[in-house]
Parts: sequence; C-alpha cells; structure tokens
Amino acid sequence: MASLLSIYCPKCEQHTELSRRGSPVITNSSSIYQIAGCNACAQHFLLELRDIGTLKIVEIHPKALAGKPHPETPDFIKADLKEALDCFSVAAYNATGVMARRILEKCCKDKGAPEKENLRGQIAFLQKDGIITKDIKKWADAVRLVGNDGAHSNEHPVTHKDAEAILELVKQFIQVVYITSKISEKIISESTKKENNK
Repeated sequence: MASLLSIYCPKCEQHTELSRRGSPVITNSSSIYQIAGCNACAQHFLLELRDIGTLKIVEIHPKALAGKPHPETPDFIKADLKEALDCFSVAAYNATGVMARRILEKCCKDKGAPEKENLRGQIAFLQKDGIITKDIKKWADAVRLVGNDGAHSNEHPVTHKDAEAILELVKQFIQVVYITSKISEKIISESTKKENNK
C-alpha cells in the first residue's frame, strides 16, 4: 500500500516517498504545513496537510505530476497522454477531459474506424469489428462523454473525480488495445522461434 506521502515527483519522474524536513507548522485554520523532500532526487516540496482522522495532502507545491506514459505507449499518442497527465496535475480538469477524448479519437482512427463517423460511431465500430469488447466500449464511452463536457459544457465542468477516473480508463484502454497486445505478440513470436529451433 502506498504511503500517505507517496507522490510522482515532477523533477525526477519517479514514484517516491517524501521524507519530512523540519517540524510542521500548524496554523489557525485546519491546515498543517510541512516541508518534505523527494527520496529519489532531493527536490523539496511545501505540503498542505489536513487532519481528517489521518493526515492527508490537500495541496503540494510545486505540483506533483499524475504519472508518465508507459514506455510501450505508441508514439502517436504518447505526447497527448503526457499532456493529459500534466493537465490533471495542475487541476486543469476540463483540459484533462479534452485530452483524454483526443487520445481516444486518435486510437479509433488508428484501429481503422471510419473518418466520417463521429467518435460515438467510431467506438461502436471498434466493438463491432472485435477490436474492443463490450466492457471496453463502456470505458471509451465514459471518456467520450466526460471529454465532451470538458470541451462544451458550462453546466457540467469536469471535476477532479471525473478527470481522475477517465485518465485511468484511457490508460487502461491503451494498455489493453496496444500494450498488452504487443507484449503477447512478442511472447508468441519468441516461443514460436524456440519451437522451430527444436
């Protein structure tokens, strides 16, 4: 289980646990301020913590990133995924939704969905063509709907919770459609070579 002070460091791009530096400063509000350092690169952060039964980070400066793309993420969407993660890390949740939707649209086109179709139709095409399952179609539709809110809706802005959820869904979509397929193809190829050499 991750520690309370585990973050993704924006400087060294490592998952790391922060070490507290000095004594915490308790204010008149419910906030506690603490200096902490990255154990991987020694970058220092100012943390705002709240005691809600247990201490929880509510703000961190400079902002911690939400992660980085898997190394096997296809090049044509890697920069977009990094931008979506960066948007989330600075609380730009509408932008996170728009970037997640953009990634999904690029994936649909890459997998042969018709250009003339809207994104809803492209997602349906991928399921009908057997590229994605019914469950993965639901993930994609969730990303599409939140992305639409991010781009067009004043009444339903993308919340932190929504942005976090669709980032996870779009990463899982990429994992299943691209990364896992690539890993399995590599294993099958290597196993076939071994069999042929017997």
